[in-house]
Amino acid sequence: ESVAARKFIERWAVAVVYFSLDGPRWRLRHGFLNGRDTCNWFSEAFVNNELKVRVGVYCNKEGLISALILFNNYLQGTIPPEIALFEKIKIIEMSHNHISGPIPTGLTKLNELIHVWLEYNEITGRIPSGLASLTDMNTLQLSNNRISGSIPGTISQLTNLVTLALDDNLMTGSLVNLFSMPSLSHVFLEDNEFTGHTDIEGFFEDSSNLKVLDLSDNKGLQGSFPSEMLDSTKFPSLTVLDLNGNNYGGTLPWVIKENNVLEYLALYDNSIGGEIAHVPFSNLKALTHLDLSSNAFVGDLPFQFLGAMPDLTYLFLANNTFTEGPIPDDFQSLTNLRELSLKDTNRVGTIPTYLGSLDKLILLDLDRNKLTGSIPKELGQLTNMKYLLLNRNNLNGTFPMEMESLTSLVLAYMEKNSITGDAGVICKNNDMTAVSDCARGDNGTSPKLTCDCCAKCCSDDDQETCNNEDLLANYNPIWEYGYERYYHDFTSGEIIHNFVLPLHRTLLSKHEILSGNMLQYDLTTPAN
Repeated sequence: ESVAARKFIERWAVAVVYFSLDGPRWRLRHGFLNGRDTCNWFSEAFVNNELKVRVGVYCNKEGLISALILFNNYLQGTIPPEIALFEKIKIIEMSHNHISGPIPTGLTKLNELIHVWLEYNEITGRIPSGLASLTDMNTLQLSNNRISGSIPGTISQLTNLVTLALDDNLMTGSLVNLFSMPSLSHVFLEDNEFTGHTDIEGFFEDSSNLKVLDLSDNKGLQGSFPSEMLDSTKFPSLTVLDLNGNNYGGTLPWVIKENNVLEYLALYDNSIGGEIAHVPFSNLKALTHLDLSSNAFVGDLPFQFLGAMPDLTYLFLANNTFTEGPIPDDFQSLTNLRELSLKDTNRVGTIPTYLGSLDKLILLDLDRNKLTGSIPKELGQLTNMKYLLLNRNNLNGTFPMEMESLTSLVLAYMEKNSITGDAGVICKNNDMTAVSDCARGDNGTSPKLTCDCCAKCCSDDDQETCNNEDLLANYNPIWEYGYERYYHDFTSGEIIHNFVLPLHRTLLSKHEILSGNMLQYDLTTPAN
């Protein structure tokens, strides 16, 4: 078959794709169906006003189609079987659209396919087992669809696969063995319905390239915490381990070898228990994110080890039954902290003044403890503070005037204490949500605290019922934003503040491939 004949067939197949995916209603048509050569059916676009990429058709040096790039373009309908006619195609990028129906089996015939990005669509059905024949596959990204069924066992034949993203679907069954995939680096399986006991270490016998493992929010996953995942001699590249929202139990290891790689450890909302006072977290030298909240930990806080981790930016220990004790003085060395949650951890004593020197804090959650004394005026130095939760303690004294410097506050909960004075000094942000003991009692008694901007006022007469929401900042940072938090979602389900990063990380990384490495994949568009 001549190249000219092949080009004629491909031109027809592109037209079928265009009409099958409602081309006349696309946001941009990218020159499709004009009278020029098919290889010129493209236009240029910017990703986040920062990175220029070509969108539409790419061709190789022979003039045969090597990529279809149609992200975020209002595509609707199903991918037609004619997709199988692009024999030289290496990249299919149709993410962030409204594509429905199953993954076409025609994809399994595209033997040169390297990258598939179909995330954020409405795709249904199962993953075709025939994808295992695409042995050059580097990226399979099917996140945020409605895909069901189990992971096909044949997927382990994709020995060149680097990124496997199946998160935010409806997938079930147990996790298949992935140990025969030596190139696997990024594994995203979170927010599905996987079940069963999981021997994680057994899944990744050849784990030298594994960098990110996210199994979060699969409530059916259970078993003991996989302590070997913290061993950098076995997992020398692992930087992110996210197991939050599962049903893992057991205990944390009392022996951790020095690890200079792991940066992110999230174990929120599991059933892991035991004492952790002697767990040497400080041997995790690169760790910046540690979330142990909502587990079954007991005993003392591991304050000495945590205090020796100055690079921590995120420390959540909330909702564990620790032994009564003060907020540790050792934490004053954590000068890079942005978020600190000690909610419901049996903290007693006063709020330490050194917290005012942790000037990068945007969230401080001390709710539901037994803290006494007054609010330190030094907290007024935290000018980056957005979320301050001091409610449900035994605080007293006068509300410090120095708090007027907290002009960035979005949320301030101070109720169910004995604080007096005027909290109105914090009322400079019109978008702020505040709650305090600013209501009169049933018998007309004066409120403890005045607050002109408080959305809700409590009193001594309604301590049991007023504002009983347990606002735990429980929306973990996700991989699409480089595991940095992009908004705070509390347990009430209300998005208190949208904290969007300026750059969508997953779009940038994939489109860096499209803008900077075209020749690597022979995607050169020939001249007319």
